[in-house]
Amino acid sequence: MIRYSSKMAEEIVENMRGGKGKIGMTPLFETKIPHLRLLSKITLEPGSSIGSHQHHDEAEVYFVLEGEATVLDNGEEYILKPGDAHLCSSGGEHALLNKSASLTRILAIIPTLAE
Repeated sequence: MIRYSSKMAEEIVENMRGGKGKIGMTPLFETKIPHLRLLSKITLEPGSSIGSHQHHDEAEVYFVLEGEATVLDNGEEYILKPGDAHLCSSGGEHALLNKSASLTRILAIIPTLAE
């Protein structure tokens, strides 16, 4: 299946999971994919964030495409640059922030672990 970027629609979400500012979410496919809750490009404006949250019976992967992302992973802060990745396992807690002066774009993937 091919889906061209010109056919992808960005949804703006404000204060996602208690975070700050507006987050752009662009699902890569409209079709449900088994064992995959989310496959989306996420755009964070400078100063915006996704608030701290946990995952249960699923994991989440962030892969930085552009810019710089600050990840809080179980209380520890890490700076990620393009090509870097973060995994939040089931039961873990994380948050995503853009502390830079430029746009940050990441690929977010949430596979479900429960059968």
